[in-house]
Amino acid sequence: MDTRVSNLLKEWTSWFETAVFPLWIKMGVNSIGGFAEALTMKGQPVLQPRRAMVQCRQIYSYRLALDYSFCSRSEAISAIEFGLDFLIKNYSLPSGGFIHSVNVNGSQANTKADLYTQAFVLFGLAHAYELFPARRFAIKNIAKSLMFYLRHERRLQSGGYSEIGDIGTLYQSNPHMHLLEAAISWIKIDSDPEWRDLADELVKLCLEKFIQPNGLLCEHFDLNWNPKLHNGKFIFEPGHHFEWAWLLGQYGSVTGTDFSRYQVNLLNTAESFVKDRFVIDEVWSDLTIKSSTSRFWTQCERIKATSQADMVNEACEGVESLFTYFKTPLGGLWNDTRTQDGGFSDQPAKASSLYHIIGAYSEFLSLAKRM
Repeated sequence: MDTRVSNLLKEWTSWFETAVFPLWIKMGVNSIGGFAEALTMKGQPVLQPRRAMVQCRQIYSYRLALDYSFCSRSEAISAIEFGLDFLIKNYSLPSGGFIHSVNVNGSQANTKADLYTQAFVLFGLAHAYELFPARRFAIKNIAKSLMFYLRHERRLQSGGYSEIGDIGTLYQSNPHMHLLEAAISWIKIDSDPEWRDLADELVKLCLEKFIQPNGLLCEHFDLNWNPKLHNGKFIFEPGHHFEWAWLLGQYGSVTGTDFSRYQVNLLNTAESFVKDRFVIDEVWSDLTIKSSTSRFWTQCERIKATSQADMVNEACEGVESLFTYFKTPLGGLWNDTRTQDGGFSDQPAKASSLYHIIGAYSEFLSLAKRM
């Protein structure tokens, strides 16, 4: 194994084992209010509404923690089952959909059934499914009911599904990306053709509507999936180019389809917006910078995509950049946003971030095993 890869992997593994999960199991799981939304830089839970998305991402994160022995089996199983029960009890709607967030005591906070949330509920259910054999029938029924709701209430004539925004209906590529991630997760564990049908539909939408003739993947659209323009240009995110490249690779691996042409284009575009070793956040379609900050998650998606593509130097550089976000007063936390001057914004460590970080670790570990 490459020495650089080996050393980074050892450091990352130790951080998970000695800092992250000891802290988050103790302070990030609450018997009354589900998984905490965030921890302060002193390691205290932030008392704010808790999104369904966070519950589902944490189910995934603790599932990988179990797989990699970052915590004991009993701790991981207990946390996952608790999160699953809290999700089903407090976020479910009679329609089959799920609300956005609840208060710490479980009372409803934001009752929107936004598409982003539905995508992550499907994702979280998939990662709980295999762990609880006695509950598989019930878990799959919940997932199927959610799919029925999406097919009959949210499907668009122009393809894809509607997003519910604060000021009306939105048409966005991002929640569809996570729906594809959820569909792939289900394909890996269950033979029901509905998951493949969903994945096929979403990949087709991506290739035909989201990716524009210039090769850039647009974020925001009108109801006919035409890019929403601002002064004649649209917004794209290099981080999502990395994420879509990785997902197309995942989809290809479970279907035997080659999407390398699209993956290479998305990867190369995203790599061209790595500045001083950090992925920048937003770019205009004329290739001018819209936002020169660097969220931590974009570094994670770079690691995933470049590791999958065996781009060792780029993957290692991504890990080294990501490690700078972990330099916090208390170990096991992370900064969210790197500012243009190289500092970090002052904000709590979001629980939702762990999904990105441990997912990047998983793909980097796979790269190391192939070497």
